[in-house]
Amino acid sequence: MKTESVNINKLKLNPANPRTFTEYNINDMVKSLICFPEMYKIRPMAIADNVPIGGNLRLKAFKQILTMKLDDIGILIADKSKDKSKERVEFLIDYWSEFQTKKQVEIVNANDLTPEQRREFIIRDNISLGSFDYDMLANSWEVSDLKEWGVQLPVWGDTIEDLDSFFENNNETNDKKPKLCPHCGKEL
Repeated sequence: MKTESVNINKLKLNPANPRTFTEYNINDMVKSLICFPEMYKIRPMAIADNVPIGGNLRLKAFKQILTMKLDDIGILIADKSKDKSKERVEFLIDYWSEFQTKKQVEIVNANDLTPEQRREFIIRDNISLGSFDYDMLANSWEVSDLKEWGVQLPVWGDTIEDLDSFFENNNETNDKKPKLCPHCGKEL
């Protein structure tokens, strides 16, 4: 589908969205958008009649970014961006300065969907299928990055374990018992 640029003030939050978001979720999305706006360009909100059927959280985050001081955006970039090069920081500051001035976002127009298809889309867009291969995550990514990106890591008691120590602890137990992820309960 083709994207188009619209003024964010024309978009309204979807009151029929069955997903709820905490301030923590919204703040995480704000950080994600500010530090990696290219991802949004690849996966824009799906909008029907100026309401998101896919992207309600992103719309909340964009509206929050509109109210932020550019200095606060700069602090967030300096604190959370993986690439802290001068060029990247300048690009991000310019990007969000332009966003706050123009108030334009790219969307996918979903007006051609029937009301039934829109309702189905809302649910299907929010279903999380599959599960992570925690062994691959432990060996291929930094735990701090995974946490920052919102990956739900295994919980051991009240704390999130370092994935390497999680697997070391599980390997010390009886190898004949299936190893279960303490987060989701699935066999590892």
